[in-house]
Amino acid sequence: MIAATPLNFEPMTLTTLAERPLFSVIVPNYNYARYVGLAIESVLSQTYTNFEIVICDDGSTDSSREVIRQYVNRDCRVRLIEQENRGFASAVTTAFEAASGDPVALLDADDVFMPRKLEVVLAAFRKNPRSGLFANRVLPLSATGQPLGPPYPGYLEAGWLGPQKLRAGGCSTFPPTSGLSFRREVLNQLIPVPPEVTGLVDYYLSRTAQFLAEVSFTPESLTEYRVHGASMSSASGSGASPIFSSFDPKLHAACATGLERMLLLQKRFLARFYGADFANALRLEDHAGYWSVLLALRVLQGERAGTIRPYSVAEMIRHVPRPAERRLWQALVLLPQPLGSRMYRFWRSPSRLKSMVKTLVLPVLQR
Repeated sequence: MIAATPLNFEPMTLTTLAERPLFSVIVPNYNYARYVGLAIESVLSQTYTNFEIVICDDGSTDSSREVIRQYVNRDCRVRLIEQENRGFASAVTTAFEAASGDPVALLDADDVFMPRKLEVVLAAFRKNPRSGLFANRVLPLSATGQPLGPPYPGYLEAGWLGPQKLRAGGCSTFPPTSGLSFRREVLNQLIPVPPEVTGLVDYYLSRTAQFLAEVSFTPESLTEYRVHGASMSSASGSGASPIFSSFDPKLHAACATGLERMLLLQKRFLARFYGADFANALRLEDHAGYWSVLLALRVLQGERAGTIRPYSVAEMIRHVPRPAERRLWQALVLLPQPLGSRMYRFWRSPSRLKSMVKTLVLPVLQR
């Protein structure tokens, strides 16, 4: 346990990377025979070549293992670990414990790395030796590989975020799994991933790592991120952007539940690492994203949403930090529910018309 106070704590000290380090790419896979070959190929095509690919197949019932073995037989840098189905968190843990490199990149079996991904990550960690987490934007694609919108997330933060994010309930914007890379020393503190994390592994690792080390990022899109049923389900617990483009009240409710559960897991980790008093400084009521999800649920469901989490509208709006966004929520909630729901969908759906409206309206609301 490290002695620290919530307002005055420093990032952990990291060792110096080797001159040409072994870069570990860990790939959890479950029934992605259709995609896993593309994921492996994207790593084999990297400009930085001193890497290992450690794939944990989590009890697939399709032809995933046959596909992966073809690469294992072809390239000694590819390794396959097989286990019975234990869930995504277990697969990440198993793959990490079998890997030996530093840095470590996460890659979902249905995603793809751009050719310079490992090179750029390594350069970022060298540029900032205090950085233990690297984030890059991802390009969302449909199940068939069609672009779904602009790179995500549109906004990333860098530097030592720990004290600031502790006061904000841990609220941060990070990319999903395949946009995250870590120094091994940071993951050593976070893995084994608690089994309760289930599909929220990327959220848990990134939002907890920000309390341990500095963050680096690049505005480049270094990953193609496939958005379909499974990834939408995962996003529902993390507050990722697919939530706000789905307009499904069930996903919003699941997202709120996921954020509540995640805060408890983060507090458990912080209590172990820094102490109980420190962990108590992390509060859900300070998490702006949580209240935005609840307000979206209220707009989509009307009065019925109050039976799930009985906060008043005024209380929810009060926790939204930006004045312009507070006014938008106030307007949406005051409208009749069908109209408010339609306006909310317009707000969250990408379109040229919406961009024009925001350009005209937001400056007025911010006055």
